Amino acid sequence: MRGAVSSVPQSDRDDVIHCMRRFAVWPKVREFLDSLPAGAVVADVGCGNGKYFGVRRDVAFVGSDRSTGLSEVAARRLDTGHPAGEHLG
Repeated sequence: MRGAVSSVPQSDRDDVIHCMRRFAVWPKVREFLDSLPAGAVVADVGCGNGKYFGVRRDVAFVGSDRSTGLSEVAARRLDTGHPAGEHLG
């Protein structure tokens, strides 16, 4: 976790460390995502660490967060190919 946080501005580090520990998918959110048709587009406003990006590989995710550090963590999830989606810089 330290390596992922070292490049984050000091002002965002506490948010990033907190959200990197939050990976449990909330049941109601999973239920909603599971109800979407293949090819749907999800806008996750306040996406934090992007924990929902990999729930459905046949759904496109667009995420944003007010924390630059958390946005960077979420973008790395997309860049690694772990979840479905595309990072649009």
